[in-house]
Amino acid sequence: MTATANPRRNVEIKAKIHDFDHFLLLAKDVSGSNASVLEQSDVFFNVSKGRLKLRTKIEGGKVNEELIYYDRPDELGPKTSNFYMVNITLVCNTIPCFS
Repeated sequence: MTATANPRRNVEIKAKIHDFDHFLLLAKDVSGSNASVLEQSDVFFNVSKGRLKLRTKIEGGKVNEELIYYDRPDELGPKTSNFYMVNITLVCNTIPCFS
């Protein structure tokens, strides 16, 4: 199990994409690579402060699980969050993560 010692920062911006094919071309141009499929499932937990979620993702056939604690304001527009993340490997072996 590995964890981040200091909080990391993230900016969340929600946007509508009206022309997905054009968006994919722009993303490929910026990244220099093709798109890949990432399956992701989040389970949220009630906590007294901030937010806590267990994220399970499958990419290229590899399962990765992370426990993520973050604090983010409830407001419209771009939001900055500070988060801690711990990589774990135990949940998908005991509960069905994807159906």
